[in-house]
Amino acid sequence: MAKKGLDHPQAQTADELELEKLTADVKEMEAKEGIEPKKRKKRSGNPKVRWRKRDDRGLLVYERRKPKSDQSGKEVPSTSASASKPQEAVASESTAEAVGIEQDFEDTDAQQVLDAQLTELQAALDCCDISEHRRTASYDWALRQQLSEDRWQEARSKLLDSLLASGAVHHGRCEHCHLKEAVIRCKDCLPKARFCGSCDITLHRTLVLHNRETLLNGFYKPIPPSTAVNDDGGRNILYEQACLLPITHPDRICDCYPQALSVSAARPVVLISVNGRYDLFLPSVVCKTCLSSWRPEVEDLSISGYWPGTLGFQTIFHLDLFQSFEDLKISAPGLSREAFVKLLKHRSQQFGRSGIICGDTFQKSFLEWTYCRHEKEKLYGIDHFSCPACTPDTVAVSADGNRKLYRFNKTKGAGDQPFFDGVFLASDQDVATFVDDVRHKIKPAQGKGVCGTSTWAAARETSKKTNIKCDEEGVEVQWGGKNQAGAGTTLGEEVEQVNSYMSRVALTTKYMSKSARVDMITLHARGWNERKKENLHKYLSRRYLKTVQRKKVVQEDIEALKNTTGRSDEELRQWVIDVKQWAVDTPDDLRTDDSVGLQHLIEGLFLGIQQKKKELYRVADRNKRRNRMRRRIAEDKKKLSEAISHYNDLAASTDAFDSVEDLLATDSPIWPWHCDHNTTLGLKKRVFDQVMLLDRLTEEETILVVEMKQHWNSLLKICRALKDQATVLSDDLGVHSYPSGLLHQAYHGLHSAVLEHLEKLKTDLVVVKETSKYGGMSG
Repeated sequence: MAKKGLDHPQAQTADELELEKLTADVKEMEAKEGIEPKKRKKRSGNPKVRWRKRDDRGLLVYERRKPKSDQSGKEVPSTSASASKPQEAVASESTAEAVGIEQDFEDTDAQQVLDAQLTELQAALDCCDISEHRRTASYDWALRQQLSEDRWQEARSKLLDSLLASGAVHHGRCEHCHLKEAVIRCKDCLPKARFCGSCDITLHRTLVLHNRETLLNGFYKPIPPSTAVNDDGGRNILYEQACLLPITHPDRICDCYPQALSVSAARPVVLISVNGRYDLFLPSVVCKTCLSSWRPEVEDLSISGYWPGTLGFQTIFHLDLFQSFEDLKISAPGLSREAFVKLLKHRSQQFGRSGIICGDTFQKSFLEWTYCRHEKEKLYGIDHFSCPACTPDTVAVSADGNRKLYRFNKTKGAGDQPFFDGVFLASDQDVATFVDDVRHKIKPAQGKGVCGTSTWAAARETSKKTNIKCDEEGVEVQWGGKNQAGAGTTLGEEVEQVNSYMSRVALTTKYMSKSARVDMITLHARGWNERKKENLHKYLSRRYLKTVQRKKVVQEDIEALKNTTGRSDEELRQWVIDVKQWAVDTPDDLRTDDSVGLQHLIEGLFLGIQQKKKELYRVADRNKRRNRMRRRIAEDKKKLSEAISHYNDLAASTDAFDSVEDLLATDSPIWPWHCDHNTTLGLKKRVFDQVMLLDRLTEEETILVVEMKQHWNSLLKICRALKDQATVLSDDLGVHSYPSGLLHQAYHGLHSAVLEHLEKLKTDLVVVKETSKYGGMSG
C-alpha cells in the first residue's frame, strides 16, 4: 500500500497516510531499542486466515503470550514488561500501547491495526455523553420556561429591595436650580424628578396633569395639582393654588399689543381622564387695554383633545378616555360602565385627588361622541355594517341566537330616542310593520302568553308540534348543511362566535334604558365588524389555504376508496344517488306495512347508532354532552328494536333478525335483503360523505376566490372615491366654497380626515395584495 502511495501520490487516501505514519513510528521505536525488525515471511498461495477476538464493545482483545523459559524451567523476563501489566499510569499509556503494537505487529495485518485504532477512537467519542448539551433553550420550550423561572427566582430578593428602596426618602438639592432642598417628586418629569417649592410652581403651572408627591412626615404623600409646597425654615407648608385647564388659546384677541393680554382663572371645571378626576379652572384671556376677553368654546375643547360632559362645560372628558373605554368594551364585553367609573375613582385616590365621577354623565357624553364620529365617517363613505367580501351576495345568513325576555318594562328610561336607531337593530317602526304583515298572513292561536298586542309563545309564533322522522341519518342526508349544494363549508362557526360575544354584551345592557341598550349593542357590533375588516385579508387567505390542503386530502381518500372497492367514478356517483334515494324512501313512522321502508329505516338507525358511538369520546368533550348522546343512543336502540320486531312480523323466517345486540355486535352486518353483500349501505354512506365533502370544499374554494376578489375591488372602489372626494374638497377650499353647510375650519378638517383615511387605505391595499398573492400562490 505504501509503494502504491509513492507511485501514485494523488491516489493516496487518509487511511493509507495514517497507516504509513503508524508503521514509521513502530520502526523508529525498534531502532531506538536496538531491535532488528524481522523480515516477514512470504505468504504461500493459500494464506492462513486468523480470527481476531473482540470484546463486547468491538475492540480487539490481544492474546497474552506464554512467558518464555530456559532449559531449567525458569521464566525469562519479557523484553516488554508493560505487556504483563493490564493497567498502568497515565504517563506510560502511550508507551504501553506502542509496545503492544510492537509485539503483535508481526502477526497482525496493517489494515486490522488501523481498524483497531479507529474503533478505539469511536469508543472514546461514544463514552462521552453529550446529549445534555444538545438540549438548548433555543429548541426546548420547557427549558426556556425553567431558565426564566430560575432567573426570576434569583432576582426576586433584589426586586423586593428595589421596591422598598423606591419609597425611601431622598434628601438632596433640587435637580433644577441646585440651590434649595428638594421637597417635591414628580412621577412624570423624568429624568429630573425632584423639585424645590419654587421650581415646582414654575414648571407645573402648565403641566398640571402630572402626578406629584411631597415629602411629609418621613414619607412621600401624593398631592393634587392645586396643592403647592412652601419651604418655611425646614418645614413644608402646603397651600392651595388655582390650576388652569391645559387648552390652546389665541395669541391675539384684539388689535392691541400681545403684551397687554393676561391669562387668569375663570370658573371651575372638572376634567376626567384615564388617571381620574382633576379639579381645575377654565382659563380666561383679558386685554388690559381694551378689556376684550376670550373664553374657550366647544371648538377649542375639541382641538385640545377634550369633549364636553355638559353643555355648560362644568365637566369635560379627555378623548383618550373615551377611546380607552371603547377598546375595553370591545375586548371585554362584560365590563360595565359602573366598573369602569370605579376604576377612575380608584386612580384619582391613588394620586391624591378626590371627588365624584357621575356615570350617567359619562355615558351620555360618550354616546354623543360616538354618534358624531359615526356621522363624520359617513361623510367620507365608511360603512362598518356591510361586508366588503360577500356584499351583496351573502353566502349564509342566520338569525339564530338566544333571546332572553328580560324585564325591560322596568328599565324603560325617559323615552329618549337612540342615536343609532335603525343602523344595526331594526327600528320600532320597521318591526311593527313586519309583525303586522305576519299577523295578517298567519292566524295566531289564542290562549297563550301575550306580549304587547300580539300572541307569542316564547320567541316564536305558536304552532303545533310536527312529526319528526324516526331516522335521523335520513334527515341529515336530506337537510344537513354539509349536503346542501352551494353552501360550501359555511356551517355557522362565526355565527356562534358572534352569538357568544353578544351574550356577554347582554350582561351589561339588560338593565339599561331602551335607547342606551340599542346604542351600546350597535357599538359592540361596530367594533366586532371593524376588527374583522382589519384582518379580513388574513382570514380569507388562511381559509383558502386550509381549504385547498383539505381538498387534496379528501381527493386522496376517495382514490383510496376506489382502489379498495375496485369501483369507477360513475359507480361511486351512483352510490351517492342511492344514498339520497334511501333517505327519501325512509318512512316517518315505525308502524308501516312497507317492508322495503322498514329495511331502509333499520339500516339508517343502525348507522346512526354506530356514528354516535364513534363520536362519543372523539367529539363530545364534556360529560353533559356525552350523557345526552348516550340518551340518544338508548332511544335509537329502542326504535331499532321496535323496527326489527315489526319487520320480523312481516318478513319471512329466513330474513328475520335475532336481536338488536347481535346486530350491533358487528360493524358491517350482512343484511338479508341485499344481494351484493360487499356493497352495504354503510360503505355507500361513507362514499357519500366523502363525495359531499369534496363538493363542498370545491364550492368553498370558488367562494373564497370570489370573496378575495370582491374584497380587493371594494378597497379599490373606496380608494377611487376618496381620491375624487379629496379633489373636490381641495377645489372648494381653493374658491372658499362650502356646499355641505360646514364651517370653514370644519371643511378643512373634513379634507384632512379624507386624506388621512386615503393614506391608510393605500397602505392596506399593499398589505392585502401581498397577503392575497401569497395565499393564491401557496394554494
